[in-house]
This record gives sequence, C-alpha cells and structure tokens, in this order.
Amino acid sequence: MPKEFKIKWDIPKEYNPRSLFQKLPSPISSNMTEIYNYRIDTDGFYFIDQGVSEERSCQALGLFINEALSHTSEVVIQNI
Repeated sequence: MPKEFKIKWDIPKEYNPRSLFQKLPSPISSNMTEIYNYRIDTDGFYFIDQGVSEERSCQALGLFINEALSHTSEVVIQNI
C-alpha cells in the first residue's frame, strides 16, 4: 500500500534541485515498477512510497529530508 508524505519547508525562490536529483536512486525497479515518486511544491516536497522497495524508498525519502534541512533549520513531515 502506498505511503504519502509532505516535507514542508520554506523553499527559497532561487532553489535549484539539481544536486538532489543527482543523488536520488532510480525510482524504477528491475521489473519496471515504480518504487517512489515525488513533486516539488512551493511549500516543500511531496513524496510517495509505492511499497515496492523499502530500502530504496527510505534512501530517497532521507535525501529529500536532508535536502530540506540543508536549507533551513526546521521541517515538518506529515504522513498524508
């Protein structure tokens, strides 16, 4: 069952996610199913774990959280 998260933080207008994109593991499994997906919103990141690979989803989610914390001292993580 999919799990959805919102990582809320104040994204600067000049924010460039290029370095984050370069660190992310592949969101597609070896049998061509989606492991996770995401969206960058004005108030943070939306992340969905499809329940396919816990290890890869957790790695990606951690990268999103660390990215937010590298730009601000406080983030709010909501389980949607």
